Amino acid sequence: MLQLYYISVFNSNLKFLLNMRSPISQEEISKCLEEISKLDLKEVLDSLPIHFAITDANANILYANKAAEVRTGFSLKEAVGKNPADLWGGQMPKEFYEKMWQTIKVEKKPFIAEIQNKKKGGPLYWQKIYISPIFDEKDEIRFFVAIAPDITKYKEEIILHQQLLPIFHELANSVIASDDVAAALKQIVKIICQLTKWQVGEVWMPTSDGSRLTHVFEWSKLDAEQFSNFLKITQNITFALGVGLPGRVWKNRAVEWITDVRKESPEIFLRVQAAQETGLSAAAGFPVLAQGKVIAVIVFFMLTPEKKDEDTVNFVSHLVQKLEVFFNDKNRERFKEQFISVLGHQTRNPLITVKWILDNLLTGSKLEGSERIELEKVYQENLNLANLVRDLLILSRVENTALQTETIHLDKELENAIESVKKKQPEVVITFENEIGSATINAVRSLALQVFLNIIYNAAEHADKKQGVVTIKLQKYVQGIIFSCHNNGEPIPEEMKPKIFTKVTSTTGGAGLGLFIVKMISDYLGWQVSFDTGEGGTTFYATIPFPNQSNN
Repeated sequence: MLQLYYISVFNSNLKFLLNMRSPISQEEISKCLEEISKLDLKEVLDSLPIHFAITDANANILYANKAAEVRTGFSLKEAVGKNPADLWGGQMPKEFYEKMWQTIKVEKKPFIAEIQNKKKGGPLYWQKIYISPIFDEKDEIRFFVAIAPDITKYKEEIILHQQLLPIFHELANSVIASDDVAAALKQIVKIICQLTKWQVGEVWMPTSDGSRLTHVFEWSKLDAEQFSNFLKITQNITFALGVGLPGRVWKNRAVEWITDVRKESPEIFLRVQAAQETGLSAAAGFPVLAQGKVIAVIVFFMLTPEKKDEDTVNFVSHLVQKLEVFFNDKNRERFKEQFISVLGHQTRNPLITVKWILDNLLTGSKLEGSERIELEKVYQENLNLANLVRDLLILSRVENTALQTETIHLDKELENAIESVKKKQPEVVITFENEIGSATINAVRSLALQVFLNIIYNAAEHADKKQGVVTIKLQKYVQGIIFSCHNNGEPIPEEMKPKIFTKVTSTTGGAGLGLFIVKMISDYLGWQVSFDTGEGGTTFYATIPFPNQSNN
């Protein structure tokens, strides 16, 4: 409410600034600032917590508030009379600025967009910019007013969210498919390093007599040459109970965080010299417990000093705690349910946040035409993903769960799915041959859509690398509606065929969870999935029984 009041105060007094009719001069810039000062607007505008600026009709800066000075790094004295493009701007594609000027200068309409700028002598940052033209009595543009709240954190969260879901899937699948404790821990360390700021991860396990910790596994984002000396020393060292970071975690059965190992004594961090040479800094050790005993210690490193981050500690600790269930062979399925549930909740929270943000953008902004259409598509994709996570969470908790079914327009949903895949695989030609026209089925919408998306994504990914072609068909047979998806890539190797719908198969080296999910969901829905493969490529089929042929 306070911010709205400030804007109202400014708008009600802006008429004083419109008395200047001649071309903008240095004298009038001073006059503009003087008028702002006289009206006590400077104090009001400087108290705004967001970037606020006024320019002339040619985008030369007349005024910028304190928040703008702090965000851009340029003082008002440095900025006045200059164009933002010559100071903090110019980071976006040429087409962005062309569209902006077309909107505010030619069409004389407000312009709203996300823009990346660069702080003076500092990093890039993101803002949501709102530019509005201010007119004189002849309806000519006299000024532009810009409000630009910082959205850097929001953009970073969106980017992270886009990366999270496939990583979560890979992590859950890789751990579930592991044959023993060491293999599971290797996957945990690798994926956590990819997911977080940790640069190096290592696994330590007690020797057979339980007297010392010995090195089992190391994973690093660092250059092999840079990391070689630290790895060599690590592989040739063991820790007694209570000695060194791994030994203390082993003894205390508790997480330990070191802000900067390079500044510690050898008594605190035994490999301090090697860490200094490699450039390792912050470190954290986590105990892995089973039946009350520490069966392993995992340690992570960063390249920069960092104080203890409780969010990171809680997230890693929660994942590691769930491993105790996995280590009891009789409870593998229970582990799967709990592990997917943890990851699902971690994913669903940002999805809900994104939904709120998109809701506000769609209802509170004046987006028109293609911008609104694109935003609505993003909103729908986010909603589909949130619904899928919701339904998978339900399935992970309750056996024989009956989820809510609804009527699905199969042809339209497939068209939307194909468009989604095209955006991420633009080099692949995807065609859709609908031989049955408009068709509806009754199923759990989020799960059904995921079957189609996973099969189409898989086909596009494995299509010919130079001239990829994917052909999708809808056909009707006695046994029901058949969805087929063909790609012109290499055939599936003979040894892979029996495992194609398992959790460990991928011809590209991945975890293979996509087709496993297809099989799991199809079994739940009462569908049949199969495939043919040969020199002409591979075709996956999903047979959807007519209502009287399905138990679901």
